[in-house]
Amino acid sequence: MNGFELRYSLLQDARAILHEEWRNKCDVEFQSADRESRAPKVVSPPTARQIKELAMDLYEFVQKKD
Repeated sequence: MNGFELRYSLLQDARAILHEEWRNKCDVEFQSADRESRAPKVVSPPTARQIKELAMDLYEFVQKKD
């Protein structure tokens, strides 16, 4: 795997991680709203910046040589 492929893979992993967290937050909000008989609040999806920051953190971890 070359550097480009690694970064692309990490970007996709970061997107998947944050998307799954967002879906879990949405599920919790919808369940809470249903129990409390109220309209659910909007849960903002992850931004491109958040995805990029997580991908960069993952890349740093992979590049560590200790």
